Amino acid sequence: MTEHGLRTAPYEPQAIEQKWQSRWQDLGSHTPDLERGERPYYQLMMFPYPSAEGLHVGNLYAFTGNDIQGRFQRLQGHTVFEPLGFDAFGIHSENYALRVGVHPG
Repeated sequence: MTEHGLRTAPYEPQAIEQKWQSRWQDLGSHTPDLERGERPYYQLMMFPYPSAEGLHVGNLYAFTGNDIQGRFQRLQGHTVFEPLGFDAFGIHSENYALRVGVHPG
């Protein structure tokens, strides 16, 4: 660290990520227990619909608000369940699948 508190060494995720992934796994951070949760909170996030060529920056706007809300509710003590909704048969997905020659399901 410098005198201003800035990191001088490059970020090395392999040195840090495993520690926190293990900690979160041990705590069950990603496994809500809605049956025993004192304050269950359910929030459905829809799949970020791809454009004809794939994901685009607009998908960021669809996900960010829901992600922030879910994290905020978790910090407020709620047991948060945020499943990701899929629409495999949405018209855009179906048209794209047919165009590239794969089954839309």
